[in-house]
Amino acid sequence: MKKLYILIAYLIITLTNASAQKPTCTADAYAMLKNGQQEPVAKIIVEEFLTTKHFTLLNYVFFDDSSSVIPNRYHLLRKSEEADNFNPGMQFINFEILDVYYDIINIVGFRMRQDKSLNITIKGCNSNSGGETGNLDLSKNRAESIRSYLSNIWKIEDSRMKVDEPRNLPDDPSISKVDPKLANEENRRVEIVGDWSILKPLVVNDTLRASNPPSINFITDVKTTKPIKNWKLYVKQSGTDLRKPFAGAGDPQKNLPWRINREKDKMPSGKLPIIYWLEATADLRGKSDNKQLPVEQISITTKKKTRMQSKEYQRYSLILFGFFSNDLAEHNLKILEMIKENIEIKDSTRFYITGYTDMIGGDETNKKLSLGRAQRTGKELTKYNVKANQIIEKGLGNSTNPYFKSSIENLSVIGGQYIDFTSEENANVAVADMGEEVMNFNKTPEGRFYCRTVVIEVENLVEYK
Repeated sequence: MKKLYILIAYLIITLTNASAQKPTCTADAYAMLKNGQQEPVAKIIVEEFLTTKHFTLLNYVFFDDSSSVIPNRYHLLRKSEEADNFNPGMQFINFEILDVYYDIINIVGFRMRQDKSLNITIKGCNSNSGGETGNLDLSKNRAESIRSYLSNIWKIEDSRMKVDEPRNLPDDPSISKVDPKLANEENRRVEIVGDWSILKPLVVNDTLRASNPPSINFITDVKTTKPIKNWKLYVKQSGTDLRKPFAGAGDPQKNLPWRINREKDKMPSGKLPIIYWLEATADLRGKSDNKQLPVEQISITTKKKTRMQSKEYQRYSLILFGFFSNDLAEHNLKILEMIKENIEIKDSTRFYITGYTDMIGGDETNKKLSLGRAQRTGKELTKYNVKANQIIEKGLGNSTNPYFKSSIENLSVIGGQYIDFTSEENANVAVADMGEEVMNFNKTPEGRFYCRTVVIEVENLVEYK
């Protein structure tokens, strides 16, 4: 009997010690208000909006140093039969600009196949530096590689593709004393020149789904007598991760921001609630209670049935601004004409114009240049019966990815009482990094061209009847 008492006492002591080593975890979800305060999230509303994206096409194909082989970052079809299933109108729903651009040769082939009257001129260029100095054969071979692809895969007749005289530098080369290496990368290219019908922006109609609030801040707390080895915070719906779990070693961050509208994460859907919880491991694993965030979805169908007022959005991008220039090229002026033709401009219509630059140049210079690009574009829009008070202009200077920081996500938030505290503009109130890094456009020559841009986002009120 004495041994039994000793065993029971040992078990009680062991269990007591184990319990003391098990972390106590809590996690709560808050939304950041525009007044800087936070409030508990009672419900997440996911609303659908009709949206139209206009992807401006950069008509350059860039090559590696001293090479005439089309780089593998471009999307190349392997055989001509694959071209039969290529459909730009459906292919690029939920895509962003660089993914569309990497199909530039296929888009040109598709449009030339659709309209037999269209012809192009192919201009091969080199950087005229290093091993490429004076190498006109290289420039010619680059142009021939584009012509051969269009001929073999898209079955475009050679008579419709003129290979122009090779060039040591493009007619409008990139020149930079600050970083000549980057300029050389941009000059190693083939230019595809043709009618507006070949190179006009690609139009993709889609449905935008935006969350209200756009961001959630998970506030965590762990109490334990032992050092924490690792931790995870899960965010799931219907048993599926809506985002990659927050995770780390040591003590968890006090604040964990989740940008719900972020495209790499899954948007909540349906009526089932979001479930979240925090786990932490010391000697043993501790877990918080599962907490729920109710989800309400307002679809386009619901809006039509209830005849509610909503918004529609269109997004346009202008590219090919020259180095340190805010001059609008003829191609860009045609895009502005598209806006006039495609949009019913009402007193309630708003034009949000954001200018950007690449990473070359100082911060203050780039801020001024990007704002100048936005203002130059806004001034041009006023020629089309757009009033100055309908235009909101800003310049964000050097951007790693101008198309990711779309204003539409913030504009579409119901009531506008929340801010997206993980966006770049509100970085001063962000309390943790976003985790996975956004693609840096400046790493490639094509990306830098797309950074020299103005993005125009148009908001219109609509009545469903």
